[in-house]
Amino acid sequence: MQKNNGITESENYLNKMCTKAFLSLWTYPRVFRDQGKSNGGDGKEICDALVVFKNHVIIFSDKDCSFSNSGDVVKDWKRWFKRAVMNSAKQLWGAERWINNFSDRIFLDSKCNHKIPFSSEGLDIKFHLIVVAHGASKECGALGKTGSLMFNSGIVGENNHDAPFVLGVLNKDKTFIHFLDDSSLDIILNELDTAPDFIKYLEEKEKFLTSGKIISYAGEEELLAFYLQHKNNLGNVFKDSFGPDMLFFDEGSWEVLSKNPRKILRETKSKISYLWDDIIEHFSYYVGDNFHETEKIMQFLASESRFHRRILSEQFKKVFYSDFREGSPRYVVLEKDNNELGYVFLPFSNKFSHSYDEYRKIRIGMLQDYCKVAKLRFPTLRNIIGISTESLIPYKEKTSLDVVCCNVDGWTEKDEEEAEEIRKRFSLSETKINHKSKKEYPDID
Repeated sequence: MQKNNGITESENYLNKMCTKAFLSLWTYPRVFRDQGKSNGGDGKEICDALVVFKNHVIIFSDKDCSFSNSGDVVKDWKRWFKRAVMNSAKQLWGAERWINNFSDRIFLDSKCNHKIPFSSEGLDIKFHLIVVAHGASKECGALGKTGSLMFNSGIVGENNHDAPFVLGVLNKDKTFIHFLDDSSLDIILNELDTAPDFIKYLEEKEKFLTSGKIISYAGEEELLAFYLQHKNNLGNVFKDSFGPDMLFFDEGSWEVLSKNPRKILRETKSKISYLWDDIIEHFSYYVGDNFHETEKIMQFLASESRFHRRILSEQFKKVFYSDFREGSPRYVVLEKDNNELGYVFLPFSNKFSHSYDEYRKIRIGMLQDYCKVAKLRFPTLRNIIGISTESLIPYKEKTSLDVVCCNVDGWTEKDEEEAEEIRKRFSLSETKINHKSKKEYPDID
C-alpha cells in the first residue's frame, strides 16, 4: 500500500512517530478528499496524519509556524495562536465532518485514485482530534518552563486565549481538541506508544478536563505524569473524585517520574515487547490484497498494551528462541477484566521432509487444532490467536511464520467433543500453561 510522505520536516517526523506507535496498518500520512476535484486536478488534503484503529479515528493537524519577536509578547502570541492552533483546529473539525459523512471518499493520494481501506458504516466512531503546534517552545521556555504549552480548562472559546502560551477549550460545542508541541510530542508518543495505551489516555484525559473542574497544568508531560501514577492496574484512569474543584499540576512531576528507578526498570523490561510489534509489522508487510482479513487478525495483536506485549513477547521468546520438543505449544491467556482472548505458540519444524507447501498446510492445520484445545483449557475464551514457526535458535536466515485466528464464541457440544478427541489423539495433557500476572513497574530488589 503506497502512502504519502509529509511536505515539511515536522510532518515527516509526526508520521514517523505515528507509524512507530500505531504501526503501519493503521497509520495514514496526508490523506485526501475528492471534494471539488475536476479535470484531472488534485483532491484536497484532509489532515496531516490519520490513525484508524477499530472504531477510533485519531486525526492530527501539524503546523510549524515561527513565533514573532516584536517585543509585544501578547500580540505575538495571538498571531501565532491563530496560525498554529486555530487554523489546525478548523482543519480537524472539517476533517471530522468529512470522515463522518463521506468515509468512502478518503484517498491515499492527491489524485484520489486509491481509497484507504476504511468505512464508517455500522461503526460508532469515536474521534480524537490533536493539534501538533510547533514554533513557540523557545519563547515559552524563556519563561523558565521546559517549552511545553500550558493548559487551563477555565479558558473557553477562541477569543479568550489572551494569556501567552496558555491553551484551553477552543469550543465547548465541538469535539475536544488535544494539544501537543515540540516538547510534548516525543514524550507522549514514546511513553504511550501503542494504540490502546494512547487512546485510553486521550479518553480519560478528555473526561477529566471536561468534568466541570478548573484544571490547569504546566505542560502535557505534567498531566501524563499524574495519569501514570494514578491509574490502577487495569489501566484506568483519572479519578473523578480526586482533589477539589480547582487543580493545578506544576512543573517537575514528569522530571521526577522519569528518574524513578521503577520506571527506568520498566523501560528496560519493555524492550522485549517490540518483538510483538515486529510480528505485526511482518504480516502487515505481506498484506497484499488480503487487507481486511489480515487487519482483522492483526487488530487482536495490536489491541494489547505495551505491558501485555512485554509478557507475550517473553513467552514467544521462551518457545521459539530455544531448543524445543516438537509438539509442545504454550498457551498464553493474560489476566484481564475478562479472559476472552488467548494465544497459542506452536513450535513446528519440517522434520519429515515434506514439500514446503505440504509442510505449511500441515502446520496451519495443527495450529488450528491446538487453538481448539485451548478452548477446553480456558472456557471463557472467545477468540484464539495461533502463531507457529520453527525454532529461531540457532539463527536461520529464512524462516516462515504462520498465524490463524479461531473464533470460538459459538462453541457447541460437538465442538467440545472434537476438541477433546484432538487432545487425546495428540497426547496434549502435558502441554504447558502460562497464566500469571506481572508488575508493569517491577519492584526494585
